[in-house]
Amino acid sequence: MPADKEARPLASPWKEFLTELDGMLDEPLELHCIGGFVFTYFYGLPRTTGDIDYYTAIPVNLNLDEVAGQGSPLHTEFGFTVWPLQTSRKITQPG
Repeated sequence: MPADKEARPLASPWKEFLTELDGMLDEPLELHCIGGFVFTYFYGLPRTTGDIDYYTAIPVNLNLDEVAGQGSPLHTEFGFTVWPLQTSRKITQPG
C-alpha cells in the first residue's frame, strides 16, 4: 500500500457502482477489500478487474450476492460485481 493512506476520490465507474449499491441498502456497509480494485484505488491504475473482492462485510447478514453479485441488476448495469473471498485450500509452508 502507498505510504500516504489518505482517502482518494473513487474513479468512475467504481464511484457510480458503489453509490448505487449504497442506495440499495437499508444500513451502512463496510467492505474490507483486496485484489485488483485495491490496486486501482490506491495506485491509480486503470480498471483491470471485473469485481471488488472482499474478505469481510460488516454487517455480515447482508446478502451482497443478491444485490451486487453475478447476475444482479448492478452486475447487468455496470458489468462487475462484489465477490467474497472464499477458499477451501489449506495453505501450507513448503518443505
